Amino acid sequence: RSTPLYSSAASDVYKRQDNDKALIGFGSVSAFTNRSWAFIVLQQYEKAINDATEAISINPEFADSYYNRAIAYDNLGQKDKAAADQKKACELDRKHCP
Repeated sequence: RSTPLYSSAASDVYKRQDNDKALIGFGSVSAFTNRSWAFIVLQQYEKAINDATEAISINPEFADSYYNRAIAYDNLGQKDKAAADQKKACELDRKHCP
């Protein structure tokens, strides 16, 4: 018998097509961070910021979330916020250092 990779509550929400709540049910930093990157690719920077911020609230030590948020802020012309998040991403993971 296999063990489910996610909670049945999250699965039920997903089946009802409530994807935002499903992500919260999964509680996955990676899910929010990955979706924030998808929003960046789609040039939906406010949504990218929202998802990256949610990921940071779940795990403030995950550098990729700060990096994604920095890119979104930069694309919105919010250079100070972008620089602060870039710095934090670099502090947490050297791969994000210029």
